[in-house]
Amino acid sequence: MMTEEQAKKLIRLLEVVKTRPAIYIMRADDYKAVQVFLVGVNTTCRSLVKLDDEPFMEVITRRGWKSSPEGLVPSMREAGLSDEAIVQEFLDIDIEAYKRIFNLT
Repeated sequence: MMTEEQAKKLIRLLEVVKTRPAIYIMRADDYKAVQVFLVGVNTTCRSLVKLDDEPFMEVITRRGWKSSPEGLVPSMREAGLSDEAIVQEFLDIDIEAYKRIFNLT
């Protein structure tokens, strides 16, 4: 079980990564590395809390992205996002989803 304080720390960590992604993923424009990083975060959280994909999908839809078998990147590319902007968007999606999951606004 994850406490409210732990959830807040998780969100703060993601916000710090967002402000300085190169420290955590080596390059600020490496969206594949941030995806791997976030899979690790999500896997760890799933070991502590029952998470389903619904909050993530709601955030993705609300932000206007279309998921495909190739993931979200094609939709983001179509919208003109750079690799660095894609990194930021992936982090924003997870931050917003975790805030919803843990009722932190």
